[in-house]
Amino acid sequence: RVDSNGFASELAAFEAAFDKPVLLKGMIINWIIPFVAHTLKKVLFLHVTRDPLYNAQSLLESRLNYFGTIDTWYSFKPPEYRWLKHGSPCTQVAGQVFFTNDAVSRGLASIDPAQWIRVNYEDFCEDPEAVFNAIGEKFEQQGILREWCYRGPKRFDRSNRLRIGADDKDAILKAYDECAQGRAAQYEKEPN
Repeated sequence: RVDSNGFASELAAFEAAFDKPVLLKGMIINWIIPFVAHTLKKVLFLHVTRDPLYNAQSLLESRLNYFGTIDTWYSFKPPEYRWLKHGSPCTQVAGQVFFTNDAVSRGLASIDPAQWIRVNYEDFCEDPEAVFNAIGEKFEQQGILREWCYRGPKRFDRSNRLRIGADDKDAILKAYDECAQGRAAQYEKEPN
């Protein structure tokens, strides 16, 4: 029960007030991308991906920084939270990364390719101008003329440095693989 027209109107008013496009971190919509794509005709989803190990490590660190412990869940909960909550913190963050990325990928696969782009974090750090230009091309595919050029730095330093112990690293990688294998088995069982 969402006021789709109201949602679109509010975003349009925000855009008009500043005379600029609106950029939002869309964590709340990770599981409803097709709905948002249908509601907002001129939209571009950026799916920023990162090496899952470093993504999971970042979640562990956020738990520690925010709560003082790695035992408390941090950020949005995928539907699989029901069973992830019973796992170790390493299992939880590995599953959180896997299932969130999986949901976003499935959502994007069901909408117009002109409405989304996948951006690899490591590639972005290495060549942000190329990513900027790829985003501009997606806008052009939607009939949005871009009248801007890249003025940012040539590159960014990556923060992909292992800051967890070997046991936690191994536990995250193992749990991530188990999530992927479980999802693959689920897809095999589903009718076409």
